[in-house]
Amino acid sequence: MTNLKSGLSGCHIELLKDDVLRKYSSDVDYNQRLLSQIKKQSLFSHFILQNIETPRVHRVYQGTLFSFDMEYVSGFSFDEYFSHANTKQVDLVVDSLYGYFDFLIKNSRMYHTEVSRSIFEKKLNSMKDSSLLSHIREQIVDMHVPYSFCHGDLTFANIIFHSNRLYFIDFLDSFIDSYLIDFAKLKQDLFYFWNLKIQNINNLKIYQIYHYIWNRLEERYSDQLNTKAFRVLDVMNLLRIDPYLTDPAQRIILKTLVEKTELYEDLSSSHGREVITLPQHETQVDANPPKEE
Repeated sequence: MTNLKSGLSGCHIELLKDDVLRKYSSDVDYNQRLLSQIKKQSLFSHFILQNIETPRVHRVYQGTLFSFDMEYVSGFSFDEYFSHANTKQVDLVVDSLYGYFDFLIKNSRMYHTEVSRSIFEKKLNSMKDSSLLSHIREQIVDMHVPYSFCHGDLTFANIIFHSNRLYFIDFLDSFIDSYLIDFAKLKQDLFYFWNLKIQNINNLKIYQIYHYIWNRLEERYSDQLNTKAFRVLDVMNLLRIDPYLTDPAQRIILKTLVEKTELYEDLSSSHGREVITLPQHETQVDANPPKEE
């Protein structure tokens, strides 16, 4: 039995014999969220997608702490894969993401405006108030939001990379079910470089690849990304990170990224600068990607 790293949720993971992975709920209060994630992963395993799979769920245990067994899949992390990826391998990732989003968009429908507004209001009420959140409240009144399946936490940290296949892992129950959530998570990685920055990964090749992949996604899905709903989810996705941060340097990076969002820029241009208030720290950090020497 081998203990493996867990994510922000605090869920404990063990590698058992016979290539089986067991994931435990972090605590009793998290049990139902884990169960929702198990159901989402099981559902996704029945989708037929180009080059994308997920580990099969074998068995679910509903004891004091819920847990489940799933197939163990070996492969590369995002930094290992892209550090050595050639053009063909990068384009495989792009084409696979095309297939995924094409499938979700084709099988989506629109939320009723009143339903989506109620869902967003509930989420906003749980977040730390700011002038930016007040601006978001104004946007959701007549916002059109697509309803679809979504991974819920589709960052590259939650993908196992192979030479010819991607495995999605660590599905998450999101406050609203929409493929726009997955686009927002990918933008967090590919445009804002959040994971690269907080992990101090300064590999220029990876930054360039991320820039290339996001540009390809923007070109293909401009109709979905150039919407009020995506602009709102883009900034909400970044703001929801703040409560999890304990490192002042990471909060400075997050503040810099929030200020790059379209919604922030719109509000700051009409109301003057500094429209949100994140904690101020004296720590100095470089929030920009590395430059080629």
